[in-house]
Amino acid sequence: MGAVCAEFTNLGDAIGFPPEALNPNADIDRVVLALALICNDMNDAFSILERMNGGASASAGPTPYEGARAGRRGWATRLIASITHEALETLKAHETLLSSHDEVHETLATMTDKNVVAWNALMALALEPGKEPRRQFLVRVRNNVSYHYADAKPLALGYQRVFIDQEKTAFNRWAYVSAGDTFAGLRFYFADAAAGEAVQAAVERATEDSKTELTEVAAMTVNGLFNFVLKFMNMRVTKVMGASR
Repeated sequence: MGAVCAEFTNLGDAIGFPPEALNPNADIDRVVLALALICNDMNDAFSILERMNGGASASAGPTPYEGARAGRRGWATRLIASITHEALETLKAHETLLSSHDEVHETLATMTDKNVVAWNALMALALEPGKEPRRQFLVRVRNNVSYHYADAKPLALGYQRVFIDQEKTAFNRWAYVSAGDTFAGLRFYFADAAAGEAVQAAVERATEDSKTELTEVAAMTVNGLFNFVLKFMNMRVTKVMGASR
């Protein structure tokens, strides 16, 4: 048996429900299923980010451990931004259904005021035009330094910033690589550093107070989306279980 993942011990008991509680041919059920997967993916990305934030060593200079930790922390951050972008695109694509379906209204009626405010704010952001600063940041991170690698210019600009333009420190005086004997022992730290600067450049272009606003977007996603899916499933399962008695 493998080592226990500490965060998994915090999960609630698994509660089974009749599979027919979700109808794969119903539009609203398909959307809720997609939103549930977004929640899981977001949860996993946040879990990795939390691990990396809490795993600092005592080293004050560049080491393979700290380089890998920073790289994986940056990857988790890029992943969260990308998933958030996809969540907003999903909400936008199904806005008519989500604003009119009776079960959506029933679900929102069972949520706390705080979570309803978060849901409404998330929906409003989803409907903002593409030039809205926070949306621009998310799409840049998603397209330029997360999944679409073909356009390497933003990444190259990040490399330029960290290794050429910035004042030299112990962390950018050299561009580092770990060349181990196995795949697990290999890492290109210079690529992590370039990606981190590319994200920072996108943050700077987004808004003057981007860090605070982007943290708020993440909070909106967690408080609004997660609770909507949970309450929807509670309501639907209750209906199905009641009808089967």
